[in-house]
Amino acid sequence: MTTHKSIGTLPHRRKRAFEIPIPRGAFDYEYSDDELRALLPAVHQLADQAEETRVMFNVNRADQGVKGARLMEKLLRETVIEPALRAQPITR
Repeated sequence: MTTHKSIGTLPHRRKRAFEIPIPRGAFDYEYSDDELRALLPAVHQLADQAEETRVMFNVNRADQGVKGARLMEKLLRETVIEPALRAQPITR
């Protein structure tokens, strides 16, 4: 069993896909760089409150989820991981 300090979810930012009457159309979406950048502050806020943070993409057409995950990973590396590594002193 895993315990978490805090569990949170981000609000779903796009509604137009869920207005499509065909159910599978609701999961046919490719996130843009700008959309994922806009989610970064909320992801960072949740990460500050939790021991572990995961971002999931609820899309299932072709490789949309993989593309979204790779783009989010790139953005997180740019905004969290790389700055943290630069801030660490080098020890020998």
